[in-house]
Amino acid sequence: MGLQTVWEKIGSKAKCQGCPLKKEGEPLIIEPEGLSKIHIMVITEGPNRRTDREFLTSIANHPTFTFLFSLFGGNFKPEKDSANTYWTHVRKCFINGNVESGRRALKPCSNSYLEDEIEALKPKLIVAVGKSSLDFLSKYDSRLEGKLNEIFKQQTEDIFNGVKIGSVNLDIAVVPHPSGLNRFWNKPPPETLEILLSIRKRMLEIPHMDL
Repeated sequence: MGLQTVWEKIGSKAKCQGCPLKKEGEPLIIEPEGLSKIHIMVITEGPNRRTDREFLTSIANHPTFTFLFSLFGGNFKPEKDSANTYWTHVRKCFINGNVESGRRALKPCSNSYLEDEIEALKPKLIVAVGKSSLDFLSKYDSRLEGKLNEIFKQQTEDIFNGVKIGSVNLDIAVVPHPSGLNRFWNKPPPETLEILLSIRKRMLEIPHMDL
């Protein structure tokens, strides 16, 4: 199954059984060109209020885009023919302020589509941003089970290598969500900068990436 087919399924809500957003939700799909050259996937929780896609994928989208822009050393490009990253979400639909429905949609939505996206893209590295993306990925590797703070600190030596998702073998880097509501940032562990720089280094090691 190719990514175009996965996008069509997401857009038509073909596998959205049991999701509280099935009727009211509107999926966000970021479709980069040149997918055969993209080897990094970024997974964040999901979009909030309905906003233009060009805004969401620009430096104006603070704090999510600006955090990723910084993490990628100022070269985070999820859109169009210059894209070097595939950016997707645990929950595909905008929630328009309906926080409770958005929370309940996370599990059915991710179970319906995320593994298909990973199988289609076959990334070498997934950057999991926040607890929601970590919760989905933890079912594939016991090293990813637990509190995000503790999982994050385990990357002092290296990121999580050799994770198997479906038929794909890849590496996973875990970072905290940049939201100001995230208490991680009240007192980040002293090795935070070292870990973020090591994740950046791993991105640079991936071939055929313009980073």
